[in-house]
Amino acid sequence: MAITQPHLRCFGGIVAYSCWAGCKNIKAEEPQLHETRLWECPFCRQEEVILENRLAWARFDRFPVNPGHLLVVTRRHVTDFFHSTKEERAAINSLLWEAKLLLDNRFNPDGYNIGINCGPAAGQTIMHLHIHLIPRYQGDMDDPRGGVRGVIPEKQKY
Repeated sequence: MAITQPHLRCFGGIVAYSCWAGCKNIKAEEPQLHETRLWECPFCRQEEVILENRLAWARFDRFPVNPGHLLVVTRRHVTDFFHSTKEERAAINSLLWEAKLLLDNRFNPDGYNIGINCGPAAGQTIMHLHIHLIPRYQGDMDDPRGGVRGVIPEKQKY
């Protein structure tokens, strides 16, 4: 369905309200509601691209958890996974597979964590959909059991 309320759209790295009812070139499953102030989005600049397709791109994380940690990002400024289109999710999934092959060849990891933070309560600090692909290596932490459950440390072990 077409967005029926104003939503944030990126123009040259600056995000602003730009689309009203009747806008035909932007579709999303849910309207995006944000603060009205303007802010600069680091992912709208699409810098340091290592892989890309029509709707998404990937780059290495500037603050890596492990060697090879990369991000897959939507081209369209969309706040999180639940506001993305089916086509964007397919594009992201395709790049995750390409990125895994690249990381397998370049870094030879023993495993992976794939993470998406949706909203500030979940730890999202940049409100532009991005997925972390984090290579894992034997011995990179004492006890990795529980993996992503570690976002709430007391719930990691079960």
